Amino acid sequence: GADKKNLAMVTDEAGTVYPGYVGTDMIADEAVTLNKLAGSYINESGNSVVVAYGMALVADGSGGAKWGAVQTTGIANSAVTNDKIAYGAVMEDKIASGAVKNYHIGDGAVSAQKISGFAVTAEKMSASGQAAGVALVADGAGGAEWGQVGSAGIAPVAVWAGHMNANGALPGQVLVPEIVNGSFTTGVVWGQVGTEGIAEGAVTSSRIAYGAVMSDNISGGAVTADKISDGAVTADKIGSSYINMSGISEDAGYGEALIADGSGNVKWGRVGTAGIAEGAVTSSRIAYYAVTSNNISGGAVTTDTISAGAVTADKMNANGAVAGQVLVAESGNRTTGVAWGQVGTAGIADAAITPEKTAGVVGAIPVGAADSTTYGSFWIE
Repeated sequence: GADKKNLAMVTDEAGTVYPGYVGTDMIADEAVTLNKLAGSYINESGNSVVVAYGMALVADGSGGAKWGAVQTTGIANSAVTNDKIAYGAVMEDKIASGAVKNYHIGDGAVSAQKISGFAVTAEKMSASGQAAGVALVADGAGGAEWGQVGSAGIAPVAVWAGHMNANGALPGQVLVPEIVNGSFTTGVVWGQVGTEGIAEGAVTSSRIAYGAVMSDNISGGAVTADKISDGAVTADKIGSSYINMSGISEDAGYGEALIADGSGNVKWGRVGTAGIAEGAVTSSRIAYYAVTSNNISGGAVTTDTISAGAVTADKMNANGAVAGQVLVAESGNRTTGVAWGQVGTAGIADAAITPEKTAGVVGAIPVGAADSTTYGSFWIE
């Protein structure tokens, strides 16, 4: 029958020959060579099955042997060396959970294609001896090492605000290139954006906080007419100090105004003639005792610019005049000026000199026409 087809003729201790199985004591040492082993076996259903590639003869636990996979108990400690493992033989289902330790893995052995998706979790990584915050980065030579992540290791939009550590940063600060001893490094620090970090025209009105722009924040000549909104510069926005020719900051004098300096800029100073409109200086605009001789241009004070009764004796300047002189018309043809001097004949009305106007005279005073020979009365002092 089928159960006797693989029996051999064996003898017992009495020398009797009968069909049976070959026992261990019947096989000489090293008698079973590879070519003596069949590559097939009879399964439980009595069918002949070809042994799968890589199977081994293993104990069946009941004193026999069978073709199958080697279990843990069949592998001696440290027996699986690199030369014992066929290429690609170690599959996921062949490794016991937690079996692979650090000392089992050769340096550089675990490449990307050898790792199952999401297999390397945080608790699987060893960062022994590493500083907090360092990352596993490529060393550029095919290996990896613990260190800082460079620009090449950050994908666009990979770092979100929630991932950033802003300990020690002040409100409003941003990440800017680190500068050490006047030179840029490859690192970044929390700080303020410099001129180089702002694109042309990027600072629009809505980006500027109220009251944020102070004098120290503005570069010389940076604020041109097209940068200022109409009506934006009110009186309280204008500083009253300036840098003089010596480079020293000085405060503008009381009453000074912003005037053009003739070179396209403005400065604090006094308003010149060109800055005053015709007829703009009315009586109410002139302070008491404000107008002195030095402020008046020659011939500037005409009749129509003087109010009636405005020129009193104390307003007259008689410097250089001799006692008793009066203001008389300047000599010369068609003169329009006056000077301190003596009253001439033309300045005395007829019969204007009465006895009470004289201080007394010695001699005769002719009366009548210049060619008259008649002499009238006279006074002697």
